[in-house]
This record gives sequence, structure tokens and C-alpha cells, in this order.
Amino acid sequence: MSAAVVWVSHQEAKVFRLLVDQKPLAEKIEGGSQGHNQNRKQHDVEKFFHTLALRMEGLEEILLIGPGTAKQEFRHYLEKHKAALAKCIVGMESADHPTDNQILALSRKFFHTYDLYSGT
Repeated sequence: MSAAVVWVSHQEAKVFRLLVDQKPLAEKIEGGSQGHNQNRKQHDVEKFFHTLALRMEGLEEILLIGPGTAKQEFRHYLEKHKAALAKCIVGMESADHPTDNQILALSRKFFHTYDLYSGT
């Protein structure tokens, strides 16, 4: 099973691919809203979300976390443009700007509980 925790804001994202008996593979993706022009910001965010979605291909279970509305907006983007990937989101949690270790601790706790209830 290919699982990951993805922290996403409007400016950056971190994807941690969770591997059995190995250190998680971490990737940081820069992008998102830049400047003051609203149309430009929207274009930048969509381009950023597209890049992030491409980096997430192949994942089967995704815990999506992040501050404010960013995670919901990214989920909506996936539902509209990458429906198969959107269906892989198994949970969403709020997390402002956690450290990498805090993100991984949250993912361990979530997936432990998720696995108990899903029977995997």
C-alpha cells in the first residue's frame, strides 16, 4: 500500500511518502500564490496544485493536512481535475505550520487509528 501525508498551504507543500521499515521519503514543492493581482494569484495556485498532484500520482492512501482553507481548496482541485487521486484521500486534519517531525507524528497516529478501523 502506497501511503503519504501531504501538508499543503497556498505557498508550499510537503509530501512524505510513508514506507514500511524505512525512513519516509520527503519532498518539498514550492509555488502557490505570488503577487497582488487576484487573477494571477488564482493562476499561480492552480499551477501549483497541478504540480503537487503530479508528484502525488501512484499514492493509494493520503492524509491531507494544512492550515486554513488550503487543504479543502486542494481537495476540490483534485475532485475536479484528478478524481482518482481525490478518492485516495482517507483523512484531513488541520495543522498550521508544523515541523517535519510533527507532521510524521500526526501521520503515525492517524494511520494507526485508520488501519484499526479499516481492517488493514
